[in-house]
Amino acid sequence: MKRHIAIVLTSRPDRGGKFQYSLSVLDALCSFEEKDYRISIICFNDYWRKYIPSSSRHLYFCKKNMVEQAIRKLLLLLPISLRLWRQVNKYVHSFHKLLNNLSPDLVVYPGNDPYVYESKLPGVIPIFDLMHKYESSFPEVSANNINRKRDIHYRNICKYVKAILVDSEIGKEHVIKSYKAEENKIFILPYVPPSYIYRYKGDINIFKEFDLPKRYIFYPAQLWKHKNHIGLIKAISILRKKGVFVNAVFVGSKENASDEIFSKIKELGLRNQIFYLGYVDNEVTISLYKNAVALVMPTFFGPTNIPNLEAFALGCPVVTSNVYGISEQVGDTALLFDPHDVNDIAEKILIAWTNEKLRHQLKEKGYSRSSEWNQEKFNLKLLSIVEKCLDSEH
Repeated sequence: MKRHIAIVLTSRPDRGGKFQYSLSVLDALCSFEEKDYRISIICFNDYWRKYIPSSSRHLYFCKKNMVEQAIRKLLLLLPISLRLWRQVNKYVHSFHKLLNNLSPDLVVYPGNDPYVYESKLPGVIPIFDLMHKYESSFPEVSANNINRKRDIHYRNICKYVKAILVDSEIGKEHVIKSYKAEENKIFILPYVPPSYIYRYKGDINIFKEFDLPKRYIFYPAQLWKHKNHIGLIKAISILRKKGVFVNAVFVGSKENASDEIFSKIKELGLRNQIFYLGYVDNEVTISLYKNAVALVMPTFFGPTNIPNLEAFALGCPVVTSNVYGISEQVGDTALLFDPHDVNDIAEKILIAWTNEKLRHQLKEKGYSRSSEWNQEKFNLKLLSIVEKCLDSEH
C-alpha cells in the first residue's frame, strides 16, 4: 500500500524565502510519487496553481474563513486552549476537517504554520531562524509582542511535531539551545534555489523595460530593517565620494524600513544610482541576477539565505554578510563582509565592481557549489527524513 503524505501550502510569492522554500519542498514531495507514495496537496491560495505539476491527482483548495481564523488565533494563545483545540478542531474548522478526512500518514508544513501542532497527525516543519532571540533589537521580530508569540509558536513546535527541519548546524544549535528540543527530531536540510530559476531563460531586456544602467549590483529583499539596505546605501555613498559610481537595483515588497530607505537615498543624493523596482515576477528577477555585476546582500539575519544560492546557480558573483551560518553556506565562493561596518561593505563592493578576473572566478565557483547541492540531492535528503519519520514510533 502506498504511504500517504500531505503538504500544506500557505505562503504567497511576495513572502520571499518562505515561498521559495515551499516550492523546493513541493518539488521534492512530488518526486516521491515515482517511489510509490501518494502525495496530497492542500493549498490556501490560487497562487499555487501555476506551480503544481499537472500530473498531481490529489489537489485540494482550502479557503480561509475569517471567523474560523479569528477563533483559532485567540485559542492558540493559551496552552489549555491549544489542548482543547487539538481535540475539537476536526469537527469545527474547515482545514482540519479536510485533513482529518484525508488522514495522511505524515503532513509537511513548509510555511512554518501553527496548523502543525493544532493537528494530532504527525507533522514535519521547518524552523527557518530564531532571530527574535538573536537579533531582538529589530522591530519586525520584537514589536507588538511578536517575540512572545514566536516563543509560544516554537515551543509548541518542539513539543508536538514529528520532525523539525533546519538549514544548518548553527540553525540546529539555536533550536536546541533556545527550546531544549530533542536532538533526534531535528534534521539539517540546507536550502536550494527554487527550481523555476532553471525553467526561465532570463532573456527579458531589463535595461529597456526598467531604464536601468548597464552596470549595477543587485539586492532582492523585502524592505525590512534587518535586511540592511541602509548599510548598502551608505557604502555606495562612500564609494561615490571616492569617485566610484556604483549603481544598485533593489526589488522586494515595501516593509518597515521603506520610508527610511527612500529618505536616505534622497539625503545622500543617490537617486540616479539606486533603482527600486518593487515586487517583480520570477522571470524579471532571474534576468536581474544574470545581468548584475554582483549580488550584494548585507543582511543581519541568518542562519543562511536563499539569494546566495540563486546567484550561484545563475552565474552572479556573491558579496554577502559574514553572519551566523553564511560562511558555512558559501565557503570560499563569495566575498564576505561585516554588515555592521559600512566601510567593509564598501571595500568588498569595490573589489567586486573593479576586479573582472575575481568576478569570473566567483562565478565559476558558484556554478560548482550549486552542483554540489541541488534539487535532486535535496529531494533524496528529504525522502530519507520522511522515511525515518514514517518508520519511527516516537
